[in-house]
Amino acid sequence: MKKYLGLMITLLTFNSFAHQGHIDDTALLACTEKQKSDPCGYVASNLKLHKGSCQQFNQHLICVRNEPLETVNEEKLAKLRSEGKVTISSWLSKHHAPHADH
Repeated sequence: MKKYLGLMITLLTFNSFAHQGHIDDTALLACTEKQKSDPCGYVASNLKLHKGSCQQFNQHLICVRNEPLETVNEEKLAKLRSEGKVTISSWLSKHHAPHADH
């Protein structure tokens, strides 16, 4: 019984830490000048497209994903950048900047 109780406490503690974490600044930027429940999207530095809606988190709106993650290649990143419909992470903007010949 003590082993079972110890295991349960360990799992619950681990689970609570798993949901804590750093909020990607890009998720916050994706809801700049938007209202709660507006559609939003952003490409994080891991080249994953997050699509969702702006939701209230503390005193900020944040883009909360409600669709599956989508891997973005260079071509898709360029298209998303030109459309201007999603926010691109500042890291990607620095490291995957559009080339002059495109």
